[in-house]
Amino acid sequence: SFENLFQIFLDESCDDRVEENVRFAIMEKLALPLLWELTATADGCTEAWLSHWPRLLELADPKTAFRSVPLDDAGALALKLQEMACIYGAIEILFVRTPPDVLRERVVPKLGGGTVSASAASCAGGTGQSVSGSSSPSRDLILTAKRALERPPGWERIDVRMLRRCHLRIYAAFSAAVCATQAKQDLYAAFLFKEELWDEL
Repeated sequence: SFENLFQIFLDESCDDRVEENVRFAIMEKLALPLLWELTATADGCTEAWLSHWPRLLELADPKTAFRSVPLDDAGALALKLQEMACIYGAIEILFVRTPPDVLRERVVPKLGGGTVSASAASCAGGTGQSVSGSSSPSRDLILTAKRALERPPGWERIDVRMLRRCHLRIYAAFSAAVCATQAKQDLYAAFLFKEELWDEL
């Protein structure tokens, strides 16, 4: 199951090397394709969100991800960046595969959120509050992803390709959240053409 594969992916005792690590191979080649298949229906999308979203969002937060990484351990940082890339890959799949009406009517209410329609306010420089004042998956992801796009301490000691790959994955999930929840052209433009969003890519 996806859950079993995901738990293996999170088991750092399986780390065998920095590059071509078995944990990330399991996530990329087995878990993510399986998640894609599991979200082929509305029921599958809903179940995936309710089962995995809170944990994915927690792991996507750089405050959580880098909390245990020693500042002088370039290898640990490289592993954590690759782990985050996989996490954002799963998040991207959730937003890409879930129809907007399913996200709005079946997922958000069960996650305890409010309306989704104002979630892109944060990427346009707004307060990030939704219309109802409640949280939503897209709002939470956008705020988290913006923090994750910042370079972590010690980044200059690792292969820049790892940092770039992680940022590309974050940006892809970020974009998927906006595309899944926004219909106004000006919001797309405000998001896509903000120069600072491209600085790290």
